[in-house]
Amino acid sequence: MFKKFKIFKKIAVFILIFSWIFSGLAPGFEIRKAHAAEIVQYSGGLLVYADGTLGTPKYQTFDDTTGFGAEQSATSVGSVAIEWIRVAASPTTDEWIIATRDANDDIAVQVCTGVDGGVSCGAITTITATAGTHGLRNYDVAYEQSSGDALLVYGTATADELRKIVWTGGAWGSDAAITTTRTTGTVEWVELTSRAASDQVGIAYSDTNDDISAYRWSGSAVADETDAVVTASGVTGDVRKFDISFEGTSGDMVVGAPVSGASTIAYRQLSGTTWSGVSGTGVDVVTAFLDMQEPNPSDDDIGVSAHGSAATSNLSEGSEWNGTGVTDGNNGDDVAANWAANYQLSAVAYMSTTYYAVAVISSTLSGADDIEWWTMSSAGAITDRTVNTRTRGAARFIDIFDYPNADKVLLITADANSDLWADTWAGAATDGTAWTDLTSGGALELALGTATTDVVDFAFRLAANLAAPTVATNAADPFGVSSATLNGNISATGGNNATARGFAWGTDSTLSGGDTSTTTESGSFGTGTFRQGLINILSNKIYYFRAYATNSAGTGYGSPANFTTGTDTTPSRQMRLFEGFTIKFISGRIILR
Repeated sequence: MFKKFKIFKKIAVFILIFSWIFSGLAPGFEIRKAHAAEIVQYSGGLLVYADGTLGTPKYQTFDDTTGFGAEQSATSVGSVAIEWIRVAASPTTDEWIIATRDANDDIAVQVCTGVDGGVSCGAITTITATAGTHGLRNYDVAYEQSSGDALLVYGTATADELRKIVWTGGAWGSDAAITTTRTTGTVEWVELTSRAASDQVGIAYSDTNDDISAYRWSGSAVADETDAVVTASGVTGDVRKFDISFEGTSGDMVVGAPVSGASTIAYRQLSGTTWSGVSGTGVDVVTAFLDMQEPNPSDDDIGVSAHGSAATSNLSEGSEWNGTGVTDGNNGDDVAANWAANYQLSAVAYMSTTYYAVAVISSTLSGADDIEWWTMSSAGAITDRTVNTRTRGAARFIDIFDYPNADKVLLITADANSDLWADTWAGAATDGTAWTDLTSGGALELALGTATTDVVDFAFRLAANLAAPTVATNAADPFGVSSATLNGNISATGGNNATARGFAWGTDSTLSGGDTSTTTESGSFGTGTFRQGLINILSNKIYYFRAYATNSAGTGYGSPANFTTGTDTTPSRQMRLFEGFTIKFISGRIILR
């Protein structure tokens, strides 16, 4: 008992000493914990997926140099299997939205923020508990690329009901129905795409009648409904039978949909506020699933990859939307893997000014687990490339993501064994080893929640990485016997304006002792100089000070500086009063009595 008391006594003394040492630290001083590196803008991102843990999305952060991080859990949506996952990255802040649809027909969202290599996800918001019993992905989410607000569009079990809800100011709101005049069936599939450097978002959907229609979100309202259905003869298979994109130069919005039983892709193009239709009859293969690349930043060309919905003898088609119509050839037409409900056996993405598009297909011609691929030139010419062999399960869901600031793409593949794989292509070699396997040590995930719906998505970080402000301490000027003016400058905000700025000052050269004070000014501060006056300080003293500024990423400090107050030369006077006298001050005069 006595020994335990001595141990506790030593601990208590240590705590007291520790508290005493740090009690004199100037305000703004912080002891920082070690953190992992932040998710890097443009070359880092977030991979989100569902595994065997019912209702809990999992995620791994991605870095182009170090690869994928450890698996972590997002917020649970309930003890029920997740069937579809979408993730979108904010262009303005360190934020992702994860949207899920589960086996209970619930569509739910959670907003997550990146925190030094990890992610903190907030509470679940249930968008609807009646998404319909068809089990298809009748929702999507996308960010406006200027404002940083987000739009989620979804269908419900109610026939011909399409709705939207907006993420703005840190909250979901403005949930409202979208008036549909071109369709009458229950919404089965929804696809959104954002226009670069704009608040416009393209909206396309299909219904149980296999009709396809579209709108354009302006940043404040759903408008510009198609003047007619894109097609009233969409394929009947349970597949995403359309896609939507923007032309990179003109900004025109384009919607495409394969026509059932015909070697035709129906297109409708929105130029300004005017719709026009184009029948892509030059396409020589009957297809069902369609993928259109995200906008080409320098041209109106859009790479298109499609495949059929047959259980056998399924063909794929590569073609180009050239700004006014369709360019097609025999290249890019391959034997796709056998299809079943929902599978997405091909994908296409922008690559570079050399390769306007790159597409990957799961093909039985080479092997359903291999990377069969083609590239498209700026002239729209498609070239079949050498197959890159892999030893995996047959691909079931394929997606390609282009790096926002590099000529490189990331390929994500979920296979028939519920395994998850990743590869990259850097745009140089086109031979049998052109693609780099990022999972050579084993699959990223060995037990996805399902192999029959797409429970995987990825988004690159778009927002700038934040840093503490860059601050300089400028010379005090002027200063006198008992006053001084401290000067500082914020030369860089670090990505976010400072919310506080000021000075630590005192006679202790370390600015951490008891004779240290701090001035603080609160507000929103960009770059520029700032100052603070001091009065009633001691004469003939050396004062030390440094400027600081704080934003959401931390506190930046200037280097310490000092000044010496002047000597007080005011003449002193002494007065001696004898016993019996009193002193009074009357109207500024001294009266002795």
